[in-house]
Amino acid sequence: MNTRKTALLALLLAAKDVQAGACANYLPEMLTIITQLQTIGAPIAFLMMIYMGMKWYMAEGPEDRENSRRGVIYVIIGVILLQAAMPLVHYLLC
Repeated sequence: MNTRKTALLALLLAAKDVQAGACANYLPEMLTIITQLQTIGAPIAFLMMIYMGMKWYMAEGPEDRENSRRGVIYVIIGVILLQAAMPLVHYLLC
């Protein structure tokens, strides 16, 4: 019974070492890609927010207003995901 616990502990420690090695290998490239996506995504989100806001302001019917409001919500969710991408990737890979 004691040898099973020791073997399990050794297996868990080996898995942690492999995981740490994967983090060191892929993390700089992933962070570079995420930074580039954030650099591109932020201005696009800004323009989309202006577009959706103008569309909402000039909407003629309740259905158009609802679609525009939903678009604003989607843009906000996209910005939150852009900002959360780097910590999320770091957490998942490391």
